[in-house]
Amino acid sequence: MTRRFALAVLAAVQIPIAAAQTLPQQAADIHLGVASCAASVCHGRVAPAHAGVRFDEYRLWSDRDFHARAYQVLGNEPSRRMARKLGLADARTAPICLDCHADNIDAARRGPQFQLSDGIGCEGCHGGAQRWLTSHTEPGRTHRDNVARGMYPTDEPYARARLCLSCHMGSADKLANHQIMAAGHPRLSFELDTFSANQPAHYRIDADYERRKGHIAPGYLWLVGQVENARQWSALIERHLRHGVASELAIYDCHACHQPMRPLRDRPDDFSAVLPPGSLRLLDHSYDMLAAMFAVLLPERSGAWDEAVRDLHRASADPRRIGAAGAALTRLLEPMEQQLRASPPTAEQLRALRRHIAAQAAAGRYADFSSAEQAFLALESLSYALGDRPRLLAPLDAIFKTVADEQQYRAADFAAACRALAP
Repeated sequence: MTRRFALAVLAAVQIPIAAAQTLPQQAADIHLGVASCAASVCHGRVAPAHAGVRFDEYRLWSDRDFHARAYQVLGNEPSRRMARKLGLADARTAPICLDCHADNIDAARRGPQFQLSDGIGCEGCHGGAQRWLTSHTEPGRTHRDNVARGMYPTDEPYARARLCLSCHMGSADKLANHQIMAAGHPRLSFELDTFSANQPAHYRIDADYERRKGHIAPGYLWLVGQVENARQWSALIERHLRHGVASELAIYDCHACHQPMRPLRDRPDDFSAVLPPGSLRLLDHSYDMLAAMFAVLLPERSGAWDEAVRDLHRASADPRRIGAAGAALTRLLEPMEQQLRASPPTAEQLRALRRHIAAQAAAGRYADFSSAEQAFLALESLSYALGDRPRLLAPLDAIFKTVADEQQYRAADFAAACRALAP
């Protein structure tokens, strides 16, 4: 897990452009390749422009962005070892690997300069440039014009969340399943705000950017990321559980099984009353963060959310019930999304969220590593959004140390460290 480097968010909520925009890998547009964007008169300049668009985006991507090396990773020794265990001839040619480590579109949509070895290139995130490559530089063209021609609106928080989560969590089309992880793939961990901040910024948020693409409120990306994560995770649970219990172990909490037999760890949320001992437990860290959001932002629905999560866990033992339980939980996300779209979070709401999460953590609520990890990322993201992270650097560093290594994680140490931020 990494610490963030900077957070570039602004003071008003962004207007959504296309909440249901087709993801770049699924859209019909031809992908022309990174080379089509890399000329020195386009996005391949050595130094950034002084205002507006930087024009050195290709250099930033190729030098500093891990997406540019996603394909090359498939040729290293750990990847070769994983491929052998999975019975794959080469990870660099296996769709199960390429779907997230490259812009793995079908051959019919690959332009003459397209190279799979470019990894996650420009069009892997911004969409096939066939219809907008030329027109997006024309005078008078707006960002909405480009989106209408197939550019993916990564500036819109919900659209960005859907895109990032499609690889960093999984989707109906691709998933780092239990077999892949057993072969050596790292456990997936994602939080939209932190990952957006850690991404080498190839754009400049200034007056020109705001005029073209709008604003994002402090803390808004974290909130949106949790909503979209919960929505997509519920869909993955339903998709895999309908085939039977344990049909795909990746939807369950890794650390519920991969932990020492002693000491026995109990969750303080009376989990034993939901599932009998020995049951497989769904991974639910995103639901934990939503519980905090409901408690602070929509307290009148907080009890209903908690009960819907418990019912989803109960239904996990009966595939016949999982669809209805998942749908009930997902419906509760609608009023939360409506609230977030209607108005940006206030500073007081963000402070209340941080206090609530810290208090729950200090009480031992986030005993599982994955939940503790998300709680730390929340505390830090909210502190960045509130602008008081420098004042809280010491307690945040202390909390980070307790979740820096999942093999060394101790729930009691995490809870103790969080007391410094609890009310």
